[in-house]
Amino acid sequence: MAGFGQTKKAQAALEDEELPAHERADPFAALQAELDAEQQTLNTHTFAGIIGHENTCKTAIVTAAYNKYWEEFNDKKGMK
Repeated sequence: MAGFGQTKKAQAALEDEELPAHERADPFAALQAELDAEQQTLNTHTFAGIIGHENTCKTAIVTAAYNKYWEEFNDKKGMK
């Protein structure tokens, strides 16, 4: 037994499925809203996977990127 507007939501979902893909509602809108709400707290860590053979400068790439990030961060904060 549907209630509390469930029938209306189901009908809207069926109508949405009939639309072309570029006109449909964003299925990831809720996830994007959650990410936007948490964005201020997510600026503390970054995870990246770097894959390569030995002696291909993987460590140098990470060190240079971190150094560039840190310099830009300090420029924004005025902490030079």
